[in-house]
Amino acid sequence: QLASYENAAQEVISHTGNLQQLLQTTTEVSTEFDGVLKSLRRIAPLPMKLKNLLFNEQKEGELLRLFKKASTDDSYDLSIEPCSSFPNPVYKEKGFSLEFTLKDRGKTEFYLPGTANYRIFLLTLENNPEVICSNISGNKVLRGTAISKQEKSGIIRFPNIVVNEVSSHYPGEGFYFVVANL
Repeated sequence: QLASYENAAQEVISHTGNLQQLLQTTTEVSTEFDGVLKSLRRIAPLPMKLKNLLFNEQKEGELLRLFKKASTDDSYDLSIEPCSSFPNPVYKEKGFSLEFTLKDRGKTEFYLPGTANYRIFLLTLENNPEVICSNISGNKVLRGTAISKQEKSGIIRFPNIVVNEVSSHYPGEGFYFVVANL
């Protein structure tokens, strides 16, 4: 039985070496990939749709479709409403916080159990708005807390939102500020 334990220990030791080699190789590849991305960014900013891999073209299309529908259709059972007024003005690189709540058609607060993510988006003020993910320098336009969950108290809290862009660089010299559950 002692020999069986020794064999098992040898097996674990042999796999530990393989795992360490795999970890080292993965780290090296990741570092090299980061270097390639940095080089590409120096050549030209990455297109907006490639900047945020968590927000793909399908979700962007869905957001734009829902945004257009919400501005003309009031048949939704729930709405996301601010708990306080929006700060005015919003300064570039200066953080601010916002809180929202879900309300039903009767304007009663509504708690939606589960793990739904609520996310902040900026859209251009054009007739056909576009989602703004990065500025002309290739930097993220929104930093800080751009994704949140509804707390048990019913509040959807974004404690630190930082806008890294000047609205005058875009048509209409402003943005639509959208909170959506995608």
